[in-house]
Amino acid sequence: MGRMVTRSALISICSYAMDARQLGTLTCQCCRSPLDLHQPNPDRPDQFLGTCSACGRWFRVEAKADEGRICVVLIPEVEEIRSAGVTPAYRRSVE
Repeated sequence: MGRMVTRSALISICSYAMDARQLGTLTCQCCRSPLDLHQPNPDRPDQFLGTCSACGRWFRVEAKADEGRICVVLIPEVEEIRSAGVTPAYRRSVE
């Protein structure tokens, strides 16, 4: 098996909360364009991936119905991670 190299860095994470009834009106934190919401895991109906077709940014969105709030977290671009001094190590695991 190949050796996995772990790297870490401190990055800023922007998040905010809003009323869950406004899930369909989410906009990009960067350019204010409407977000396209995707639900990649049907077993987790409260979690979404928000993508902006205007600027290309991605967001992790969590909308828990019982809390009535949405949490949106901007996913940093790989270039932002590199500029923080971390070089992602892409290695295919060998089995």
